[in-house]
Amino acid sequence: MSSSHTPERPVTVTVVLVLTYLAGLFDVFVGGALWFLADDAEFREPTGMAHDTISAIAAVFVSLGLVTVAVGVALARGSRVARVLVTASMTLRLAAAVYGLLTIGLQAAAESLIDIVLALAVVEMLWTNRATAFFIGSRS
Repeated sequence: MSSSHTPERPVTVTVVLVLTYLAGLFDVFVGGALWFLADDAEFREPTGMAHDTISAIAAVFVSLGLVTVAVGVALARGSRVARVLVTASMTLRLAAAVYGLLTIGLQAAAESLIDIVLALAVVEMLWTNRATAFFIGSRS
């Protein structure tokens, strides 16, 4: 491998890519489920939330998911900007998951906990020494 080429992508960055895509798709799924459940009075009643509030939370999840997947594409190419955007996106995912856990409660516990674990894992692996060397060595 010549030094003029982009450094080989570390396994941790590849794992981050897979987790980033999964996290984005998971958000789209959760958002879609919340949109569907927003019409269900049995779901809304224990949360004490109005249809519009649940729909807004659903929109946030779908939006974050789509942005996460789109930025993942740039991340695969070694984009340093994408690295920062994925970190920011994961931070927002973490905040949204905690908010969901606190406001919706046990009905969203599994989804929120999965989101929290995924977000933390992605950020951790994205900022390892090898990942840093990969992004510094890339042209993007």
